[in-house]
Amino acid sequence: LTRPILARPILKPDSGTQQHDEAVPDGMLMPDLMVRAFREIATESPSIRIVNLSVCDPHAPFDTIPSGWARALDWLTAEHGMLSVVSAGNHTALELAVDQVTFAAANDGDRRRWTLEALSMHALSRRLLTPAESINSLTVGALHSDAAGAYVSGQRVDLLEDALIPSPVSGIGRGFRRSVKPDVHAPGGRQLFTVDLGGHATTTRLLPAIGSLPPGLRAACPTSVDPTTGEVHIRGTSGSTALITRRAARLLELVDALRSGVAGFEDRHIAAALKALVVHGAEWPDTKLVNVDDGLPVDRLLTYGWLATDHVLGCPPNRVTVLTVGDLGAREEEDVIIPLPASLSGVVGKRRITATLAWLSPINWRHRQYRRAKLGFGKPGGALNPVIDSKQIGLRRAQRGTVQHQIFEGSGAVPIGVDDDIRLTVQCTEQAGGLNGTSVPYAVAVSLEVAEALGVDVYTEVAARIRPPVRVVARP
Repeated sequence: LTRPILARPILKPDSGTQQHDEAVPDGMLMPDLMVRAFREIATESPSIRIVNLSVCDPHAPFDTIPSGWARALDWLTAEHGMLSVVSAGNHTALELAVDQVTFAAANDGDRRRWTLEALSMHALSRRLLTPAESINSLTVGALHSDAAGAYVSGQRVDLLEDALIPSPVSGIGRGFRRSVKPDVHAPGGRQLFTVDLGGHATTTRLLPAIGSLPPGLRAACPTSVDPTTGEVHIRGTSGSTALITRRAARLLELVDALRSGVAGFEDRHIAAALKALVVHGAEWPDTKLVNVDDGLPVDRLLTYGWLATDHVLGCPPNRVTVLTVGDLGAREEEDVIIPLPASLSGVVGKRRITATLAWLSPINWRHRQYRRAKLGFGKPGGALNPVIDSKQIGLRRAQRGTVQHQIFEGSGAVPIGVDDDIRLTVQCTEQAGGLNGTSVPYAVAVSLEVAEALGVDVYTEVAARIRPPVRVVARP
């Protein structure tokens, strides 16, 4: 990274625990600590746009109503225009509904299936940990993935058998009012388990294997822990949240370059733009790995998915991504209009439209709806409308938070003229007592991608017609 990182401590060693575990200082409430920290940052380092919070309260799983900690984050991020990246939280022991003999004799795929069934059965006890339910924050879950390569397993067992799906220790959503949470998943290290030999005779109780050996994410550590390399391997949502924060930091550099000299792209839009661009690269992994009869709904486990596309790296010729920002008040809407390449006319082949809308909503914690601003969009209009269908997360569920991420795909041939386009209508509705005449900054990222085999240079054709920037038409 080219920018420095500011570390603002919020925990300290607790002398009342055997290992001097980190904890909130005595006599301090976490919401008050958040207010103090954010105000210090906003006053002393006003250029900071991203806050990483890789910490949760293990004794406070989310239960219907946002906690005081989450409410403080929602208010502070909207007030100061910062993107808060929060970990979903980690859980520990997992009990499978098979005895230890059957578990030891498992065939390929059995352990993954039993694990997913156990996660489904115990989903309520493995919920998000406070403050992961924060609606304005970007909540990150851990993916069962890393780049550690081969390793010596010993007595440790990989329950998911290297499947690219959320880790068994990662907190399971949904969020407030059954919204999509976590927003995204990122590699959190392959978490191995050991069998608890003192468990029940009819079940198999497994404990997360601890220690610094691979697999996992490689991270720096004090030389007192590892004097040879100063590195350890870690697992869980703290590491995945750090990776997403790094991605957001790199996107901040890209956003600063994009908005240079662009009228209307103000500082108040940056947090929403970063939030939209991070989630914009998300999609589901192979859903065949997670289908369990009468089990956990796939969309609840996978949420918006994992970051398959890194927009920091730019676009290949067969994909173009457009970023738009604006402000909307109550009962207002705006059209985002993106030209279509005429060379797609009559072409049969896969095409995908990915649209991501993000904003930071003012809140009213006294109202049951809590969120003052509801923004959303429907199926994109334009020439491709008849031949694209929504996949993965449905429109209604995606509109319950402060990020809406939709993927539309199709392959049918349609005639496309020189003036045809994709039209996305963003609407704003006030809730929870209303916006009181204020407007909400938002950002929309829209990508058009076609199969590489079609040989259509989508990027060049759209870029040639989109300068000056995307037309945005406001309607009362």
